[in-house]
Amino acid sequence: MKLLSIAGDASCARERKGPHYHLLEEFHRYWKRIDILVPYHPEAKEKRLFDRVHFHIAPQNKWDRTRWIKEKGAELIREQHHDIIAAHDYPPFLHGKGARALSKETGIPHILEIYHIEGYPKAVNCNEHLRCFLTSCYIKKAWQEAKAIRVINKTQVPQWLIKQGVPKEKLKLLYSSYTDCDTFLPKDCEKKYDVLFIGRLVTNKGLFDLLQAVRKLPDVKACIVGVGPLEATLKKFVKKHHLQDRVYFTGWLETNKELAEHINASRSLVCCSRSEGGPRTTLEAMACAVPVISTAVGTMPDIILHRKNGLLIDFDAHSLQRELAWLLAHPKEAKKIGLKGRDVALTFERKKLIKEYALAYQQLAEHK
Repeated sequence: MKLLSIAGDASCARERKGPHYHLLEEFHRYWKRIDILVPYHPEAKEKRLFDRVHFHIAPQNKWDRTRWIKEKGAELIREQHHDIIAAHDYPPFLHGKGARALSKETGIPHILEIYHIEGYPKAVNCNEHLRCFLTSCYIKKAWQEAKAIRVINKTQVPQWLIKQGVPKEKLKLLYSSYTDCDTFLPKDCEKKYDVLFIGRLVTNKGLFDLLQAVRKLPDVKACIVGVGPLEATLKKFVKKHHLQDRVYFTGWLETNKELAEHINASRSLVCCSRSEGGPRTTLEAMACAVPVISTAVGTMPDIILHRKNGLLIDFDAHSLQRELAWLLAHPKEAKKIGLKGRDVALTFERKKLIKEYALAYQQLAEHK
């Protein structure tokens, strides 16, 4: 079978071996060919990966992207005769609109992938409130023409979609926290940090809550892994409050091996996000038996039992400060939480979830 994918991640076309690369490393085995249309990036190049995955780069003007998706997608379908179209959809819905147009023109079914709702369960600014509202307006019609809507958590996004009128039977739960349990596993090593963050440095991640919590907990050391537009502002905050000896920035880490080393070198991993689909990094920390402290976003309320296999916090610095202080003051309980968290992470084993993902799409393609 052949898949036409409309994705929002151009990292593979930029030679970056991030999460998308590690997914395709296994996912490609289930397809004769995969064509992936990705957004423009100045470093992105059209390329072939694993012999059967082909990347195609959109033009620089993003407002031409829907037209380009229709034209480039139709050209590829004429040449390759794809069996199904999948579109990672989010505001301003250029991917979903392009997929819908292609589906109408060719008769090939399309799947919408709604990983999370921007601004839900908590918006960080007016822009996110607006994007949440626009998603509500858009989805009321978009679901009717899609073969299915892929969701990647059990309750948060499905409940929101159902409230917008999407029938439950239209939703397809396929987790995306593909955990490499052979790389992310417990290691006996020196704990250099008390708390670790991994992710993009953007407002939605709640990073100032982390810094405020660290500021109020003497001697606590934090490590921030990632890059993003907030990096300079975060470093300015650290300098202003004299936290340079307690907050470390690593930038982008290229490999899972490096991520696993940093996770194992920390006593905890934190997710302060206001909205998420997964997040993936929490499962990777759990696989390393490192306790996770997280807001109730994405899969976290589905799998975390508070102070049993992880810790759930509110959307504020005080809640994070309280739970981090408790965790560090109770090392025996922290170890138990970490071990139980690993049991959960093993159910998200990479090859198992990717196989379920591929076979589900192929089954949808067969029932046109």
